[in-house]
Formats: sequence, structure tokens, C-alpha cells
Amino acid sequence: MILGFGSVGQEIFKRIVGFSPSEIIALKNSQLLPDELEELRGYLGGSSTLTVKTGEQDIEDLLCDVDIVIISSTLTESTRGVVNRSFCTALKPGAVVVNIARGQIVENEAMCEALNSGQVGFFASDVGCTLNGARNPHFSVSEPFPPSDPLALHPNTLFTPHNGGIADVSYHNMGEIVADTAIRISNNEPPAISVNGPF
Repeated sequence: MILGFGSVGQEIFKRIVGFSPSEIIALKNSQLLPDELEELRGYLGGSSTLTVKTGEQDIEDLLCDVDIVIISSTLTESTRGVVNRSFCTALKPGAVVVNIARGQIVENEAMCEALNSGQVGFFASDVGCTLNGARNPHFSVSEPFPPSDPLALHPNTLFTPHNGGIADVSYHNMGEIVADTAIRISNNEPPAISVNGPF
């Protein structure tokens, strides 16, 4: 499952199809255009399928058969702390959870409990939130994740210092996006990419 199917989630999809998964479920907060969906389905091979769920979806209903969850969503009020006890309990036992989004999406204590019970088999993250209870608006973000945090000390975790996506091409693309956004705003046009659009 890919939780967050914007540009990053779609790039993840393009790479995991090479592992020939039987089904890829992607959650996106808005509809894909038919030609976008058709282009993505063109990456599928063999018997792999892509299911894109949109809108307000009860994530937990989809987790019981999922082997791997990759979180690539933006941080919003609806995603803050979404990986909590209820989420972890709904997972297929032994599932792998990978967070490349924001640390505040995962509640650390709930993830530690799920790892200790075996409900989650492995947790990897490129980000971290140091205060337990990610829904707390006064959270403390630490990137890189502090190595003394109980979640970081768990033997079934891997943390990277929030630089997993750093490459020449990503910096080039970010520069183009910033420049394009500045031009659009100065021309009283909406940005091409936004989290809270359309404007």
C-alpha cells in the first residue's frame, strides 16, 4: 500500500512494480485523471494490479491483507498521527511500515508496541518526531531522529537522517518548482503544485 499517491507516491509505484507485487493499493486525497491512471497502469506487468482509492477512505479496512505500507503523504490534520494503535492493530501481522513522509504521521509509542508484539515486523523511517503522541500540536521534530529514542533503539527499526531523497536531480527539480511557483504567484496565478489547492 502506498499511503499518499502524489508525485512521490507515484514515483515509488513505478519502482516497486519491478518486484511484481500481486496488487498495489494507493490512497490519494483526490481523483487521478483518466490519462494519468492509464499511464501508471502502463508500468504494470504480469498479473499485478493497481487500485487507487480516493477521498475519505477508512484506511484500516484496507490494512488486513497488506504486507508493506509506504507512507509518502503530506502532513495535514487528517494525516497527523494516523499511524496509531488502531492502524497498527488493523495491519496484517508482521507487516512492514516505511515512513518517508513526516515523523508526526506515526505515533512512536504505538509503533513500539506493535513492533514488540510482532504485529509490525519492521519499521523504517527517513523522519522522526521526538514527542510521543504525534497528534499533540506542540510536538518536537528532530531530523535526524535522535538515536536515544526508544523507537530508534528497537532492533526491528531503521532510521535515516531525512536525506534519503537527496540527489542532484531532486535538487534540480525543487529549484524548478520554486522558480515556477514564484513566477505564478507574481502573476496572480495559482501554484501548479499545492497541498491545500485548488485556489
